[in-house]
Amino acid sequence: HEFESVCQEFENKIQIQIKANTQVLYSSAAFILSSDTITRAEWQKFQDLNKSHTELPGIQGFGYSIVIPPNQLSRFEQRICDEGFPKFKVFPEGKRDFYTSVIFVEPFSGRNLMALGFDGFSEPVRQKAMALSRDSDMAVISDKLYLLQETETRKSPGTVMYAPVFRSGAPKQSLEERRSAIRGWVFCPFRMDNLIKGILGEWDVQNIRLKVYEDNLL
Repeated sequence: HEFESVCQEFENKIQIQIKANTQVLYSSAAFILSSDTITRAEWQKFQDLNKSHTELPGIQGFGYSIVIPPNQLSRFEQRICDEGFPKFKVFPEGKRDFYTSVIFVEPFSGRNLMALGFDGFSEPVRQKAMALSRDSDMAVISDKLYLLQETETRKSPGTVMYAPVFRSGAPKQSLEERRSAIRGWVFCPFRMDNLIKGILGEWDVQNIRLKVYEDNLL
């Protein structure tokens, strides 16, 4: 009975934390929809007020990625260059039906800077989660992946949670309407080991081994 009780408490703690992450993403999406001109400084202030970096364990940051039609790609890249990032390019290169690009990420420092311009929809694991999030109008956790922030010397598995942002006022009742109305995604990447350790804290768990299976992430 004690073992079952501890396992249930593990599960409750994990579910509570995942729900907290989800709520921050939903509030971030609502913040973006509150204005057509959210700036990087405003995004930083919002996440600071949300205490998303200090209250949510294991999170590498909170970001926003937008959809870019191919005929607007060059103009978009020039706009970000003009904002003070002269070498900015959406990556990886290549022709696609449409592009996405990370434009905001907090904290905007260290290895998080590597995410600026990344087209997550170009990568199959992220694309699967982004598409499911868009199609269902819900927050979705990706399958196992390795974050852009990882290095060759430190490469632990992680995942990314996405929530869709649709154009304000656009109909999104049907699947076709949601796909047409998608504006971007708010997201939070985290390393799985950091997340679990942050959630469980300093528990004495020497008699329990916890294993996360990637097939159960969605």
